Amino acid sequence: MNLKKIKGWIFDNDGLLQDTEPDYEWSFCDMARTFGRPEPSRELLMKVKGLDLKEVARLMIEGVGLPLPGYAEFKTELDKRLFQRAPYAEMMPGATELIKHLHEPALLAVATSSTKEILVLKTKNHTNIYSMFNSVVSGDDPEVKKGKPAPDLLLVSSKRIGVPPSECAYVGDNPVDVQAAIAAGILPVAVPSAGRNLSEFSDALHIFSNLGMLLQELKT
Repeated sequence: MNLKKIKGWIFDNDGLLQDTEPDYEWSFCDMARTFGRPEPSRELLMKVKGLDLKEVARLMIEGVGLPLPGYAEFKTELDKRLFQRAPYAEMMPGATELIKHLHEPALLAVATSSTKEILVLKTKNHTNIYSMFNSVVSGDDPEVKKGKPAPDLLLVSSKRIGVPPSECAYVGDNPVDVQAAIAAGILPVAVPSAGRNLSEFSDALHIFSNLGMLLQELKT
């Protein structure tokens, strides 16, 4: 499908629009150090990117051996660390220009696994950009029953901007984003995060090395 004909653009946030992945990696490593456990491997850190937070908690507790009973305790520990760092989140290169370009001709949404509370902190210094979105759906939204790679986040976003899935594109930086888009019947567009192998995005219909390249494609 011609990208210029897309009526609804849905975006992941962490690692795509905002440079927040290092904050999560630092938080996971700091949690491990606090409890006297080895830091999570690079493989584990890559595996949890983009996943539903409850699944992240399960994988981290099991993979690192964190002495935490479950999701609620994991989230408390994670939030303590993200509260310190989230307010300083910066936009990724090219994100602002891309959103401004798409703002008028299309309807825009953010669909992120983050909780609403943390997302508000991340975006509070960038309200001029996030005010351009017609919808922002967080992972703890009541209508989202399952996180990525399930399609719930994307289908809720599509519904709220009033554009059928077949006329939407979802831009993400991890393989789980591509899987969620396909499950939702939405065009998958990949901007792979650093350290990812392009072979992990073989099901994406469009792959760009960065947001600037996507913007360039839309302008030509």
